[in-house]
Amino acid sequence: MKLHTRISLIFGFILVIGITIIGLYSLSRTYYIGLENTFGKLEITSRLTSNQIGGRLDNYMNLAAVSGRDPIISSSDASNADKLERMSVLAKQNGFESYDVLNLKGISYLNETNYSDKDFFQSALNGTAAISDIEKCEDGFEFTIAAPLYDESLTKIQDVVCYKMEIDFLKDILSSLNLSETSYAYLIDDNGNVIVHTNEELIDKVNISEEKGALSEIYNNLTEERTGSKEYTYNNTRVLCGYSPIPGSSGWSIVVAELYTTYVHDVNSMTYQMIFILVILLITFIIISRIVANLIAKPIIRVKDSLSKIAVGDFSENIKTIKNPKKYEVAVLTNTAAMMLDRLKKIVMDSTDILEGLSNYNLKQEKMDTYPGDFNKLSDSVNKISNILNELIVEVSQSTSYVGNGSKELAQAADALAQGTTTQAGSIQNVVSDIEDMAKRINRNAQNEKTVDQQIKNLNCLIQNGNGEMTNLVEVVKEVEAMSADIQKIVGTIDSIAFQTNLLALNASVEAARAGIHGKGFAVVASEVGALAAKSSNASQQTADLIESCLSKIEEAMNCANTTFDVLTRIVENSGEISKAFEEISADTNQQVENASSIQKEIVNISNVVQSNMATAQETAASTQVLSEQADTLDNLMRRFKV
Repeated sequence: MKLHTRISLIFGFILVIGITIIGLYSLSRTYYIGLENTFGKLEITSRLTSNQIGGRLDNYMNLAAVSGRDPIISSSDASNADKLERMSVLAKQNGFESYDVLNLKGISYLNETNYSDKDFFQSALNGTAAISDIEKCEDGFEFTIAAPLYDESLTKIQDVVCYKMEIDFLKDILSSLNLSETSYAYLIDDNGNVIVHTNEELIDKVNISEEKGALSEIYNNLTEERTGSKEYTYNNTRVLCGYSPIPGSSGWSIVVAELYTTYVHDVNSMTYQMIFILVILLITFIIISRIVANLIAKPIIRVKDSLSKIAVGDFSENIKTIKNPKKYEVAVLTNTAAMMLDRLKKIVMDSTDILEGLSNYNLKQEKMDTYPGDFNKLSDSVNKISNILNELIVEVSQSTSYVGNGSKELAQAADALAQGTTTQAGSIQNVVSDIEDMAKRINRNAQNEKTVDQQIKNLNCLIQNGNGEMTNLVEVVKEVEAMSADIQKIVGTIDSIAFQTNLLALNASVEAARAGIHGKGFAVVASEVGALAAKSSNASQQTADLIESCLSKIEEAMNCANTTFDVLTRIVENSGEISKAFEEISADTNQQVENASSIQKEIVNISNVVQSNMATAQETAASTQVLSEQADTLDNLMRRFKV
């Protein structure tokens, strides 16, 4: 890639990054400032609209309060019909939909409806005009405005006047809020129910206090009579809103909303415009950076081409200097490169002359000149190398003779060392053979011990199994003994039954004797029952004797089983001790095997070292012979240098 292209890319990349950062920051600020402005607009609109609605409601309550002081209605001579007739006139004059008068018990003079439990009635009785919640009626939704009706002295409340208003005027006010095509507004009561909405299907169907998230927070703020703005989501639609409580109402509040998509559309339009401007600026800056890159790159490319030839050893080309460079950095760079090229040529020429002399064994060369700055380090280094080589050749010539004599003596010592090492290697080989034989015998003993240990373990398992079976036998004998005791109880029960049966037979015989001739048949039966009872008693006695005999035998078997169990227990304990002792013997034998193996390895290592020493001694002897010959050769070479 060419230099001007790279410079253009660098400038372009920096410009792209800078403009992108500026653009992203501007877009971010635009987004958040626009969002804050939208929230502010919605909040201000909700506050102004709440004041407008509050003013209308205050006006209606004032009209109702004036009606409560009307001299015709307040007159003591006015009948209920007169009051209703006058209310009809006032309702038409003030624009109310309907009217009514309530007595102090809350009963309507018009249709006898009871309003005593309504908050607006209680407020009117306390002397304050009030507005009710919005309620559904035949034609839609309406609310009631109530005020106290005073007597002629205007000091005592005698009745309550009421007017009803439909919510059409509220709809008109909300519909007039045309902030955008998707903006809308709605009213909620103190319970969070939607009471007025441009979409009548939502009236009395939605309660924001029951919603989760932001809508619930909005309701909490309104219950605290706080004005604000917030974003919420309803039916998967993001909505921006401002909210404000309505003064003078019975807890009503207004919410002015706008779809988030409308705000995003406006932001996107501004974003597209800004992107277009940024693209135009980017293209302009890229063109300018391309022109500047060409101005900078051309002289640098010329310097680069010259330095490339110098890098391959071509000093034939010169760099053309620029006159009057002043503060133009590229011109200064070009002139500096030309100066550096001339100096390099001089240094290379001087270095070449000295090195050519050294290549011809001539150390009597003239020294290099002195150069400015770090270039002088090269001159000093070359001069020092020449001096060092001169001194080195002299010292090497002197040392060569010493090396020749020493190498001959070293050769003789190496031969003697090789012979001694050979003898030592033979002795170690015999030791290795004996250690290997001992290790094999120890391994054989270890294998035999493992076999015996395994047999002892098997015998121990068999003894333990027999001990377990004997334990089971003792338990079975105990169970049989317990069952025999139960059988003995059953036999006792049978004997008792036989005794009772015999008594029954005797009683039956007595009764048969009393019955005379009529009891003969029953006497025969009683006699047979008595005989059967005697047989049962004899059989139970024999069974008891057999059980006692069986119990004595079981007791003897129990004693034998306990004795056998004790013997097996002692055998198990002794076999465990034998097995433990044999395991210790086996462990010691295994340790001996490992020790013998380690000794064998160490002897082998010593043998290898001795073999290596022997080979090294032989190589040393050969090397010293070669060293002696090389010393003679080096002495001949040193004589060629001129020092």
